[in-house]
Amino acid sequence: MEQLHSGPLAFSVRFVLMTPLRRDLDSGLKITQDAVCEGLGLNDNRIVETHLYKTVDRTNPHIEVSLSLAVDSA
Repeated sequence: MEQLHSGPLAFSVRFVLMTPLRRDLDSGLKITQDAVCEGLGLNDNRIVETHLYKTVDRTNPHIEVSLSLAVDSA
């Protein structure tokens, strides 16, 4: 966990919705990103890589989030 407090971050969100037309893929990104980073005490300006996914599960809609160190491309 300590490593997440330094260096660039990669953020991944999978929105699992009841229908594919429930919302735009990017509409929940910012609020999810802000909530996760605030909860972990991280500044979201360190996120340099984002992955978004939208899938359907009519019986179990939910959100899956992953936050990790980004691969340094320098």
